[in-house]
Formats: sequence, structure tokens, C-alpha cells
Amino acid sequence: MKFRCGEFTVIRHAKVDQSKMLFTTLVYLAFAANAPSLPPGKGKAIVQRDCAGCHALKVITSKRATKEQWSALVDQMVSRGADVPDEEIETVVDYLAKNFGAAKKQPATKKSRASSEK
Repeated sequence: MKFRCGEFTVIRHAKVDQSKMLFTTLVYLAFAANAPSLPPGKGKAIVQRDCAGCHALKVITSKRATKEQWSALVDQMVSRGADVPDEEIETVVDYLAKNFGAAKKQPATKKSRASSEK
């Protein structure tokens, strides 16, 4: 009887685990559907393959940095285990700098100039 009880427990846990896996998959798909996409360009496939495995694309698309800063970040990620081949690192840095470069200052609006003159 204990053996049967053990089997039942294992089967019961397996069903619960399947439910959790299904729920997790559905949540992941919901977030993936709303995930930002990368702009086209040389380097996009590399970033998707080698960066998005550890980072959500939003982490990448919300960051703004100069080419030098992207280079340092990519080097840091490679030193932490990112599997980007040496011959592709410059392509990745160029892609990130072109598409997610340092934010330029927005021109002052009439309203912001008026408030700064007071």
C-alpha cells in the first residue's frame, strides 16, 4: 500500500509540475509578445543569438551608450561568459552603438525655456 501511495504522490506531483510548466510557458509567451523587437541591421542576429539568451531584449533596447561604452559592456559580458566569437564583437558593438547610441539632448521647448528664464 505504501508503494501505491508513493506512486500516487509522484503522479500527483507530476500533474502539478505540468500545470506549473504550462502556466510559466503562457506567462513567458505573453511577455514575449509584448517584447520590443530589435531594429534591422548587421548584428541583429548576433545580438538575438548571443545576448538575448541571458537578457530580455528590453534590457538592451532601453539602454543608451556611446560606442566606447557599448564596447566596454560587451567586453564585460564576454568576460562573464557571453559566447560571442571574437570576430563578431566589433559587429555587435557597431550595431548597438548605431541603434542604441547615447541619447542626444532634446532641443529646449518654449515652455522649458520660459521656466528656466524665471
